[in-house]
Amino acid sequence: MTDVRHLKNKIRDDDRHKVNSPWNIAADFNVDMSLSKQGIAGMLSNYPELRKRLRAILMEGTRYTYNALQEPLEQMEAYGLIRNDHNTVKISNRIFEMLLYNLFLSDEELRDNTVAKAGGFAKSLYVSEKGLNMLLSMGKGII
Repeated sequence: MTDVRHLKNKIRDDDRHKVNSPWNIAADFNVDMSLSKQGIAGMLSNYPELRKRLRAILMEGTRYTYNALQEPLEQMEAYGLIRNDHNTVKISNRIFEMLLYNLFLSDEELRDNTVAKAGGFAKSLYVSEKGLNMLLSMGKGII
């Protein structure tokens, strides 16, 4: 049995508790979540196989069966680029999808490809001189 004084000594005030707790969600902390200068495009230039597969999904409509044991799929999932959607690989979110689509479309434009010319028409539905029409692009992605 312990006495009341001993218990009072074990109780920390709130300020000490915030600092000393490794699992504390109440303490403020700063985490840099920004992408590097090159961002996703720079990362994909280091991984040509990932770039090739993502391009195939977005630009060619290729469907991959999800298998976490496949190293390229495992890497893309680790980077948050894809997700498992009923055992089919899907781009993880609409923002990445649009970003990657624009990246691959600009690659095609630099090659003066007809895919880029056709894709430019669809792009104009979502992008105006003011920027991305988020409501329209999100509405098209919701079933």
